[in-house]
Amino acid sequence: CGLNRNLAEQNQALRDTIDDLTRAEQRISVLETAARRIARMVSHNAERILQVRLLDFILIIGISLVLGALFNLQNPKGLSFFPLPRPDAAKTVTAPEALRLLSREKALLIDARPREFFELGHAPGAINVPPSLFDALYAANFNDEDPERPMVIYGRTVSRLYDEMTARKLINRDHEEVYLYLGDPGNLSVKGEAHKMRNRMSAWIRHPALALMARFYLGGIFIYASLNKINFPAEFSDNIAAYLLVPYFLVYPMAILLPWIELVSGVCLVAGIRVRASAAVICTLLGIFTLAVTVVLIKKTPIDCGCFQNVGDPVSLLTVGRDLIWLAMGIYVYKYDRFIHLDRLFMIKPEDLNPS
Repeated sequence: CGLNRNLAEQNQALRDTIDDLTRAEQRISVLETAARRIARMVSHNAERILQVRLLDFILIIGISLVLGALFNLQNPKGLSFFPLPRPDAAKTVTAPEALRLLSREKALLIDARPREFFELGHAPGAINVPPSLFDALYAANFNDEDPERPMVIYGRTVSRLYDEMTARKLINRDHEEVYLYLGDPGNLSVKGEAHKMRNRMSAWIRHPALALMARFYLGGIFIYASLNKINFPAEFSDNIAAYLLVPYFLVYPMAILLPWIELVSGVCLVAGIRVRASAAVICTLLGIFTLAVTVVLIKKTPIDCGCFQNVGDPVSLLTVGRDLIWLAMGIYVYKYDRFIHLDRLFMIKPEDLNPS
């Protein structure tokens, strides 16, 4: 009888052990299923983070445009989005009419372009009166000038209507006979020689840490480059106009909004927010900058780059090389950066945790 009781107790203990093992196996199966689901969610969200979506571009550009416009509105040094219309008192003349005014009525011929363009070539007998130096030059040369003497003004580019700006200032000084010559004097064209540039890219080590350093450096460069332009939009507009590539009615909007695109893209790059979209925006900007500087070098136009400061940074082959290196860094970041992305902290949405 005692032996039977022992066997019954052992059998019950064995059944309890088997039940515990069965429940443990079920729990392990549930955990494995949950782990596979989490791995799929992480993989899905990681792929989504690495994709460059149109919405990312729209958000970066949209935020930049809104910030730029709002800052410009309250900035004492802000610009009007578009230039003033042509003064009504300024009459346009053709080449024969301009020659008649110069020969018969002793009109004064004024070249309104900046000094560096004037020195590259100008019409015979022209006096250089750029708008930026108008007050000083007028006080030195025109105080005793007869207000009724005709003045023929020329000098405009695709990016800046220097002639209209100087004409407006003369009209404000009570000069009555102000004429605009919109043609191109024959001896003004300066033909540039083709420049061939060869740039070699160094082989980059494909390590995420190096891409992270490149990302921080490139983002910091764009943040730093944007600050001076944001604070001095008028001076930056002069830099844009000097390239002779942007239509005059887009110069002011570009001067107001472009620095904010640089700032927002740089901040996103440093913070790790939509890194690939930010890198794509920065690479696009660098491609445009490099093309513009290349055209200026081909034309041999003596201007400042305007990249970090308004003066003292003339364009050169070093400028092109520098922009190409930064462009290569942007492409490198776009392709290989994987470390410290702030937006990855929020890549798993609450609805993704709900079982299907």
